[in-house]
Amino acid sequence: MGALTAFFAVGSGPDNAIYRWHLVHAAMAAIMLPPRMALTVLGAVVLQATPASSSGTLPCTTGGTASRPWVLVRLGQAVAFGITSLSVAVFVVRLSASLRRRRQLLDARDRTARTDRLRSVGTLAAGAAHELNTPLSTMALRLRRIGRRHTDEATVRDVEVMEDQLDRCVSIVERLLVGAGDPTASDIVRRPLAAMVCEAVKLWSRGTTLEVRVDDHSDAIEVELPEVAFQQALINLLENAREAQESASTFDPLALTVSRRGAQAVIELADRGVGLPTQSDQVGEPFFTTKASGTGLGVFVARAVADGAGGGLSYHARPGAGTIARWWFPEARRRSPVDGHTALVEGDLPG
Repeated sequence: MGALTAFFAVGSGPDNAIYRWHLVHAAMAAIMLPPRMALTVLGAVVLQATPASSSGTLPCTTGGTASRPWVLVRLGQAVAFGITSLSVAVFVVRLSASLRRRRQLLDARDRTARTDRLRSVGTLAAGAAHELNTPLSTMALRLRRIGRRHTDEATVRDVEVMEDQLDRCVSIVERLLVGAGDPTASDIVRRPLAAMVCEAVKLWSRGTTLEVRVDDHSDAIEVELPEVAFQQALINLLENAREAQESASTFDPLALTVSRRGAQAVIELADRGVGLPTQSDQVGEPFFTTKASGTGLGVFVARAVADGAGGGLSYHARPGAGTIARWWFPEARRRSPVDGHTALVEGDLPG
């Protein structure tokens, strides 16, 4: 700014075509510097520009080198405009790149924090599952004794129902021990997403009478996911949708759509429940729930499964009433039939 001031002092002052370059420095300072320092720079701009405009400056003459002085004026204005525009464009491009890198770093930090919280929750779940094994085993033993001692039809029927429910509890505990809430703890499988969805829906439908309509438009797209964690996460989402509809006294069938969107496999679960809570930005955080008996881990685990695979989970208001949960995953990378190496599918390239 000092060099510009000295230049303008001997170069026609405000009549110079590039006199407004001071504003570029002021704008850059306003973006890059703290407010107090930016005001200091702005004050320096004003103080340095004022003497240049008020003091006597050398006249702008052509020195007899041109018969039309206005040609030099227009040329100077065009050059000044071009240089100013280029400076601003380069600055904005570099600033945008810095903001993108900052956003990537923040996203990576958030994913790391979610993973750490998920592992903590997984450790707690694994401990709880381990402790539950003993009472479940004791209950199974007692039920077998009751079945041997009492053979009447009513008792046998009641024992069978209790054994079925006990087997279901044992299955849930086994899933907790395998996955422990951490998607990286179970084996990764490569399968069509629609097949995995149908299996999870069948498991969930055993304990409810609510209908689920599955529409498959996925074109057999394959994904690589931890199967146990995925099934448990989808069951949690289905259970949340069912409870949301019960709170709204609605029993319409749940709409579950599996589709392909470019190189992404998308699951959309739509319900006619009570809709999104007022703290919608906190949905998916551990232990945040709007249910009296909920833990807030169902959506958190589902989001962690998607994040681990490179996808995501989001909630949107459904037109009319209800909520749409959109869950997406990247398509599994294709393997070359020649050498067996993994190749990127179209759409996986950055950008």
